[in-house]
Amino acid sequence: MDFENRPRELAAGDYILVAKPEGSLRVSPELVAEARIGVGKLAEMMGALRKRDMWAYERPSRDSRTNAGRRY
Repeated sequence: MDFENRPRELAAGDYILVAKPEGSLRVSPELVAEARIGVGKLAEMMGALRKRDMWAYERPSRDSRTNAGRRY
């Protein structure tokens, strides 16, 4: 609902930060891609800042984050 009622000032490349991370986040990936506005929690926003198309950022899975620092 917040995404649909976003201010007109938000444009492609902007980001909507979810204020209550304990709440659920249900925004259609197709809707986000169409508007090219990122939506997520603080950790997701920090990761998205490093991407050119930040609205398409997907947080790495828990497994890939856990194994990233391991050497085999």
